[in-house]
Amino acid sequence: MKFARRRDPVVADLSSPGEVATPPAATAPAGRIPVAFAGILDGVSLTVAIESRPGAIALATPSGELAEASAEAFTDQPGYLAARIALDAIAPGQHDVVLVQPGGKQRALWTPPLPPARPRIDGSLGAVHALARGDDGTLRVRSTTPPPGAVLEAVHADRAGLRLRLHGASEVVALLAADEDTVLATWGVTCDDEVGAQVAITADAVDGIAAQMARLVTGSPGQWVPIRRRANDLTEPGRGAPMPELYGEQDPDHHAGDDPRLRLRWSGQATLLLRVFARGDAEPADARTEPTPRSAV
Repeated sequence: MKFARRRDPVVADLSSPGEVATPPAATAPAGRIPVAFAGILDGVSLTVAIESRPGAIALATPSGELAEASAEAFTDQPGYLAARIALDAIAPGQHDVVLVQPGGKQRALWTPPLPPARPRIDGSLGAVHALARGDDGTLRVRSTTPPPGAVLEAVHADRAGLRLRLHGASEVVALLAADEDTVLATWGVTCDDEVGAQVAITADAVDGIAAQMARLVTGSPGQWVPIRRRANDLTEPGRGAPMPELYGEQDPDHHAGDDPRLRLRWSGQATLLLRVFARGDAEPADARTEPTPRSAV
């Protein structure tokens, strides 16, 4: 892996709407160790690098106790000390990224202001890890427990509909507008001893709904929870994990049999979305966008 030095982020100047300003260069104060690279690239491990010096990179609680997290040091790029630290075993909360020097002394690593990040749930669906910056510039890992949600285990598409096999779903799956909890359509969940919980998403339930990207959730009004990927190891699951489409029935007037009516898609937070098309509305591949999630999970 080749490490590029962090650059100061470009931020919006609120005093001049529409303009972009570059803040003054942020440099590490005297005595602080600057970070050359830091990222949680797969949702489950922290990769961090500094200029070479004696010691080992680790995580520590605010009280200075080292976290029990496995760390793999690597030095495949001359001039740098780097480590990959597993985050699956750390407790929720904040951990400082530190250099443990020979003799045991800890020195917190310093980072310039971080660019906006989109935290991702780890592969076990048990935690959300994100980089954070302390008031003094200390690089930190913030770990939180995600809200409840169901898990998509399998999907099958045919002319009749999109059949989803779910774990942890309630009796109802609903389609909600992207930016509010307006219910656009609902489907009942059936249970089978061999297959488990299933729901059939059909096109007739969305007839009359305007073309849009909406959220698929389960639960009840006021208590809807998302449907998630079983594992989220992709930076952009919407592009990296294509989902099935449902095509309309043959229609002599619209020829809808060749055009999609429904398309499943993953959001950036690996929650399930459903794209509803108007009849005859064949969306270009490069126009497939997703809504901003109402809340990060």
